[in-house]
Amino acid sequence: MNKSTHNFLFSGLLGISIVLLLVGLFFSIVPQYPERSSSMIAGTIVYIGLALLAFSAKKHSTLSSKFLILSGLGLAGIHIYTEIQLLTSIGLFAITNMLGYTALISIGLAIGVKVLNKISKTSLGSLSLNGFLTAGVAFTYWHVASINIVRESLLFFIPFSILFFLTVGQFIYKILKERNHTYISVNS
Repeated sequence: MNKSTHNFLFSGLLGISIVLLLVGLFFSIVPQYPERSSSMIAGTIVYIGLALLAFSAKKHSTLSSKFLILSGLGLAGIHIYTEIQLLTSIGLFAITNMLGYTALISIGLAIGVKVLNKISKTSLGSLSLNGFLTAGVAFTYWHVASINIVRESLLFFIPFSILFFLTVGQFIYKILKERNHTYISVNS
């Protein structure tokens, strides 16, 4: 399979997963939890944005990645705010569970690496950025997958899981590609 066919299939699967994820959110999850819909919508968009950032992480910053970072931060803020409002109304003091905090830390580290990547434009910096974004997606996945209603809704959970596996898969692919590139450079 040539590279353009591989990219086309990968992009198609990514696009279909995102569309099905949003369909599952609006037709399966939100109707069952209307009081938490704003938090779930913002959280899902942050998850999609993190995955898209991981897919598009390159050596050089682009306008689209800057937009995704800023919109992701804004939506993460909205998600945290709505979670605080909900948990305050029922008397709980925690914002989220431990995996949610870990996802936020991963996002912060990814932004830090992005800033460092502007200073040092190496493939290792790009791979580190991709790794932190992939870790953010992974922690977000486990954070959201710990919610019973999410696991029970196959219309949401299956594309949610596919997007997770695609993100991890592209990171592994980039690691192997970089390793092979380094091996060829050293041995030539």
